[in-house]
Amino acid sequence: MVGAVAVAGIVAMPPLTGTDDDPNSAGAEPLLPFASDRLSAVEIVIRGNIFRLDRDAQGGWYLHRHGTTDDPAHEHRADKAEAERIAAALDRFARAPIATTLPFGADPGDLGLQTPKLVVMLYTDGPRPALRLLAGAPTPDRRNRYLMIMETASVVTIPEASITGLAALADPPGAQGPAKPR
Repeated sequence: MVGAVAVAGIVAMPPLTGTDDDPNSAGAEPLLPFASDRLSAVEIVIRGNIFRLDRDAQGGWYLHRHGTTDDPAHEHRADKAEAERIAAALDRFARAPIATTLPFGADPGDLGLQTPKLVVMLYTDGPRPALRLLAGAPTPDRRNRYLMIMETASVVTIPEASITGLAALADPPGAQGPAKPR
């Protein structure tokens, strides 16, 4: 597709037609500059609720939760099915193709980034996040979502399925209430 589309006073290339699992998106730059196996923890903030994905001593993923009756020193162990579900979703998110890169200076308010629908902090090693991402509004065609990469102040779009798949990790089967971005 060639051409440009004006969106709220900014110029952006039209989004790709593929999804993160679509062969049409082959060759697109992946969202993360490193493989998902380098992640040590992920924090997801949705509607003011913080969800943390951690690895147990064997490297399996689990959704970190503490109830009021839990012993704070209890051992954290991943359930095999949950660990595989989390690892697969994080891998899809890491490989999500960047559909569009918006010009520097794009107005974050016009893209839903001043009040993000989802905040993601990705940790590799150390106490500080390697990347902080803000997910804003869906694109007008609702196939992609605006995402600000805080470390570079760049705004990109990635497939909506990549965001909803990540948000679903904070809403595991049997959980109370949806944690999906709106």
